[in-house]
Amino acid sequence: AYLLNIPSWNWKRGDDCVCLAELKLGFLAQSCLAPGFSTLMANLFSMRSYKTLSPDMPQWLNDYLRGTGMEMYTELLSNSFAGLTFPEAAELCFLKLKLLLIAIEARQEGADESYILINPRYDVKLESNIRGFFIAESADEVKR
Repeated sequence: AYLLNIPSWNWKRGDDCVCLAELKLGFLAQSCLAPGFSTLMANLFSMRSYKTLSPDMPQWLNDYLRGTGMEMYTELLSNSFAGLTFPEAAELCFLKLKLLLIAIEARQEGADESYILINPRYDVKLESNIRGFFIAESADEVKR
């Protein structure tokens, strides 16, 4: 009832209400299933930069701090990826481009709306003109 008092809120446009307590508890539950999930999400949602490695710090700490400087970016994938499965494309991005492909934007045939597949199954094949979601240090890294 209170949402209807907000003039800009419109459920027909896809506006949703987010319950922060439910979100926090969901992160805790996911961290039980996948240790480190809440840390990853917190780091992705915060803005930090870390450019220099320190020889005085342990390697794991340098790696962690470098990871906190990463952000999520989207970019259209090259048509060269068409026909590859998601795991093949993710492996190629990681080994050759040093990018972490975590999701794709997909469309059903004949539909205007799209949906996001996070780490899709091994049998999902990429099509041409598909958008990828990456974790990287900068947008320039993703665009190359």
